[in-house]
Amino acid sequence: MFISFNDENLRLRIDAVCRGYSSRKHWTFFQQMLQNPNVRHICILGVYYGRDIAYMDQILKQLGRTDCTIVGVDKFADAYCEDWPEAIRGKNWNEAGFGPAPSRAAALANLEALGVSGNVTLIQSTGEEYLAQNSSIFDFIYIDTSHDYETALRSIDLGIPRLHAAGFMGGDDYSNEGTWGVKKAVTERFPNHQIAEGWIWLARRADYRPAQP
Repeated sequence: MFISFNDENLRLRIDAVCRGYSSRKHWTFFQQMLQNPNVRHICILGVYYGRDIAYMDQILKQLGRTDCTIVGVDKFADAYCEDWPEAIRGKNWNEAGFGPAPSRAAALANLEALGVSGNVTLIQSTGEEYLAQNSSIFDFIYIDTSHDYETALRSIDLGIPRLHAAGFMGGDDYSNEGTWGVKKAVTERFPNHQIAEGWIWLARRADYRPAQP
């Protein structure tokens, strides 16, 4: 779908309210995903300040879709992430140079300020704990938590039982640079997957390949 001038203004308004790293390429990716009528129940692992959820909510409104639910999961804690280098793991978010730590209250305030629909639920939990303990089934799980190989791999493995048989899994930061290992984890579990803008990955549930014994 072509991004109109009005679409771009909407996206920039969201960016001004919600801290984050998502950009036009994420907006375009979500537009393409949400045009699929079979994608109705969505789980986002990694909320931060709510930018991706706000993107999805606005796109759904533009598409006239009222049949979708979004569950956002984040640990919302001023504690290090597994992809932080060892040298800064004893610091808080500000001390580590990442700015204020995300909080559920801040994310909720941002989404309320943007008029996000009531179809959004925010849950304070690590993505792995939520997937392991929850019984909900989703059509699309988007992973944007810690980008180290181990976390990415566990998130994929734990997410598969929570994914509809015809569902999709995707995520951000497709890279193995530095402490990251998202690309390695995705390639191991989904030999067939797509890449958007060289940075966002997408795979079908049917293409998942578990670890070999």
